[in-house]
Parts: sequence; C-alpha cells; structure tokens
Amino acid sequence: LAYCGYLGKKNHLIDYGCGKGRVDFFLAWQIRCRTTGVEYDERMIKAAEENRQRAVSGAKTTFILENAALFQVPESADRFYFFNPFSVEIFHTVLAKLYESYYEKTRELLLFFYYPSEDYISSLMTQEQLMFYDEIDTSDLFPGDDNRERIMIFRVI
Repeated sequence: LAYCGYLGKKNHLIDYGCGKGRVDFFLAWQIRCRTTGVEYDERMIKAAEENRQRAVSGAKTTFILENAALFQVPESADRFYFFNPFSVEIFHTVLAKLYESYYEKTRELLLFFYYPSEDYISSLMTQEQLMFYDEIDTSDLFPGDDNRERIMIFRVI
C-alpha cells in the first residue's frame, strides 16, 4: 500500500477500526501523509495513544474514539482504509457518510480494502457511487494460496 502511488504526503487517510494504530504510524512515517484512526474499542484507543507518544510519526497521527457509523468525515480526508472492521450493515452507514462528505466537498476519494470478505466484495460491487479502480496483490506477504490476500481499491464517483 505504501508504494502503490495512490497515497502521498498531501493525503489524509482515515483508518476505520484502527486498533493500536500500526497502519496509521507506518503510513504517516513512510509516506508522510496525515492519518486518523477511528476506533470503537476504548482499550484499543488507549493503546494507540500510548503508541503515538513513542512513534516517530506520532505528530501526523490522530485517534478518535467513536462508532464509525457516527463519525463525521473531515473535508481534508481523501483516502480511507478498511480491514473488515465491522458488519456490512454498519459499512453501508459509513459509506453513506463518505458519500455525504464527497457531495459537500467534491474531491478524489479512494477506498482501500485489505483482505476483503465475500460479503464486503458483494456489497462494494453493487454500490452505484463506487467504481472499482485497482487491485494490489499482497499474496507474497504470507505463505499459502489465499485469494483474499489483496487490497481492492475503489473510487467514489
């Protein structure tokens, strides 16, 4: 993901279901982009904040304790990362918030889905406001032949 060319230092990435913030720290350090982690679990946010205090890229990261379905997408956000963080029903609510943000301030919005489930793929392919954009093969990361080892990229249209 860091070397795909779809993320740069001018981008602001929202990481839904960020956990302890590892993706946020790595991308902020490697690419120099701003990252915001959204997490529902208070223990995970606490761990992410503790990690942020020690991280080299901590100044470029922010963490928010909030239900993703209620999170208001900032106008600066233009990249979104998902690692199957919640149910498809909640995902549809999150997409509605993304679309609302897009219509309020039109900009290129790219959505990255790592290790997508069949439910997510089915949902993504039926969204009229999304266009399949690209796919990054990540099958070299782990042994075995797992067809979910990929990052699917969609663009809001």
